[in-house]
Amino acid sequence: MGGGCHFFHSQFHRCAMMDPHMVALAAEHPETRFFKIDVEKSPFFVEKLDIIVLPTLICFKKGNVVKRYTGFDEFGGQDDFTNDLIEEALFRADMISETYQMKKNRKKKGRSTVFGYEESEEEDIYED
Repeated sequence: MGGGCHFFHSQFHRCAMMDPHMVALAAEHPETRFFKIDVEKSPFFVEKLDIIVLPTLICFKKGNVVKRYTGFDEFGGQDDFTNDLIEEALFRADMISETYQMKKNRKKKGRSTVFGYEESEEEDIYED
């Protein structure tokens, strides 16, 4: 699919808050590569990609930037955002094939199929 790069600073609290979300999403979506870059150790990328606000998550496909998320604005703007919000954003950016909720709904639908019929008093109308 592509890749998502989390640009972070080791001393920024909000960057540290993003890490567990990225780890969880990487485990849930092996079709997408997730990685992180320390901005202090990578000034070339920071300048080249014009990284100003942290944390920044940049989505790439075939080496091209397809979407940029700066701060937590697109994830609800609060510190207590969930993986679901990031997943929805990444799905809309075509970075993941389906969200956890979509997978859950698909599995639920698969199990809810009922084979057979409901018994009724009219069943015996064809008996001799």
